[in-house]
Amino acid sequence: MRNKRVLVTLTSLAMVARCLPIVTAGAAEQKGMQNYIVSTAAVERLEKTYATTHTISGQGEDLSQKHDLAMVALTADQKETLKKDAKVNYVEPDVMVTACGYYGAHDKKVKKYKKNTQKQEWNMQMIHGGKGKKSVKKKIKVAVLDSGVDDGNDLDLAYSATLVPGEEEMSPLFMDGSGHGNGVAGLIAAKDNKEGITGVNPNAEIYSIRVLDDDNRAPLSRIIEGIYMAIDQKVNIINMSFGVSQYSEALHQAVKAAERAGILMVAAAGNTGSKGVQYPAAFEEVMAVGSVDKQGVTADTSARGEELEIVAPGELVRTTGQLGDELVASGTSLAAPQVAGAASLLWEKDPDASADTIRYVLNASANLYGAKEQYGNGLLDVEYAKSHYEDMKQAGSIESIDQKVDEADTGLFEAKTEENQKPVVAFEETGCAEGSWEKDDHENMIPSENTNVKKGARYPDEWIDTKGMEANPWWHGFYKKKRGANQGLNNYIASYIFITRMANQIKDGGTASKPGGLSGVAHKSIVNDIARIEWEKIFKKKASPGQKRAFVWGMAIHSLTDMFSHTAYKNGEYMSHDSGQAHIRDKRFDLAIAAKDLAMRKYSSSQHYSGTVNEFSPIKQATSGYKFGNICKYVKEVTGDDALASSYKNYNKDLQTK
Repeated sequence: MRNKRVLVTLTSLAMVARCLPIVTAGAAEQKGMQNYIVSTAAVERLEKTYATTHTISGQGEDLSQKHDLAMVALTADQKETLKKDAKVNYVEPDVMVTACGYYGAHDKKVKKYKKNTQKQEWNMQMIHGGKGKKSVKKKIKVAVLDSGVDDGNDLDLAYSATLVPGEEEMSPLFMDGSGHGNGVAGLIAAKDNKEGITGVNPNAEIYSIRVLDDDNRAPLSRIIEGIYMAIDQKVNIINMSFGVSQYSEALHQAVKAAERAGILMVAAAGNTGSKGVQYPAAFEEVMAVGSVDKQGVTADTSARGEELEIVAPGELVRTTGQLGDELVASGTSLAAPQVAGAASLLWEKDPDASADTIRYVLNASANLYGAKEQYGNGLLDVEYAKSHYEDMKQAGSIESIDQKVDEADTGLFEAKTEENQKPVVAFEETGCAEGSWEKDDHENMIPSENTNVKKGARYPDEWIDTKGMEANPWWHGFYKKKRGANQGLNNYIASYIFITRMANQIKDGGTASKPGGLSGVAHKSIVNDIARIEWEKIFKKKASPGQKRAFVWGMAIHSLTDMFSHTAYKNGEYMSHDSGQAHIRDKRFDLAIAAKDLAMRKYSSSQHYSGTVNEFSPIKQATSGYKFGNICKYVKEVTGDDALASSYKNYNKDLQTK
């Protein structure tokens, strides 16, 4: 039996390190100014000379002096001047950091996903978790740097604070405005009380530090504050389910400070796919966690790279939501807390252990069955780590590491312990189905260079009343029979085509003609919704006709892609959000992406592009019984072409009542 491969370095036990692209923190109100993190021993002089918008603090203590840091609003010239100042160590942009998870259904419908007959959630079965003690003498402190954690949400919340400006008096009962923090904390420590899910270690104490806002974003300076606050709280573990692609010296120094304090740091590797591991996970001081799906295979979106350290389930994972609800979510954001929970279990077993020891055992016990850049040291195995803890602790002793100093350059050595070769538990169904796409998902499908199109793709979920998709079917490709009648049925093809015509009308004038199949209600609603767009609020300035056109065309893309999300049938059954079919989102998403790509190619090649039926041809890629509501009827209504309509026959689900 071959030995387990484990990563080590001189100072720690492993080489470490599709979140959203980096954008500059836009906090500076003065025109032409940008926010920067400045490291200098002369903070007081800095504050007198420049418009300091924020000092780096923690636990009520101004850390500007202690850590020589401040966030300063600077012009480009001021930045260059400061960089040349002998008393300034570095000047770096205060970029935005974004959570590494995308979320599905947020409401009580999620409780219908309990299709799994097993006592445990599928992800817990895969990692062989959920068998901890009912109570322990020493509880491990886990800091969750995230969007906040609601108190009383089925977990032991020992501490709660917010660093988001203007929220100092925020009630801990309703701290999490997005659900991201609750989901992360729930996977770590949700109680084993037959209500909702059970976390990896229900005994762990959660120290919630809210750094992400309700959009799951935060300037880098706030993340740094959160790390220093966690250090002040003397926590054992810090979980960071967010990422940024740009290296930050200030962030690295905070991470190093946490390591010196004996804290184990666990971070989501990022949802960047092949584009690489993000920071802080990419720092060697941090455990970088990737995600796998129900088959134990690396998720398509999970970051790859040599810094990847370990993987855990992160696709269609059920966890704690808001106000007592449950949530189905995906991303490396969900994988990281399972590793943090496992670390807290091992620390309970051996309270005197070092962070390096805990980290080593987690890596050495992981089930390695694939390429390191995709799986790191392998899949988290809680049971194996606990049962082999003492042997692995000895193998990872400081003496063993010292003997292998010469191999530090490669980061590899052969630990003399039995390798975990247990078969991976795979699942045909997870008992969970992801809900509809969120506003960020729509935005992220658009290439980064099409900024205004991206804004428009987000708009129908951000500004239009979406209390029910049935109330706005022209934006969401939605149809549904109500009380046996055809109310709510909407020709999604006609809606999409008309929205593209409205986009051209805004740019070129004239009147957008109403295509066949578009109802009077849909026609009027589309016109009115576009007419009430507050352009200056969206663009922060007066928008040009071209900008407006691109924006509305992005709204058309939203309508186009939502058709695939909300009109799918499988073997005659409507693929609703609570259908309990775990695989449906992936298929619908693939088809929607193909449709979007067709439309984008046309858009990019023509200044007067208007939608056609052709964008719906990806339906013909559907297999295994997938059908789409009234596709033949809607093609015929729009084009009047019987032959074209009949070509969709094999993919049609007739929704007409008799």
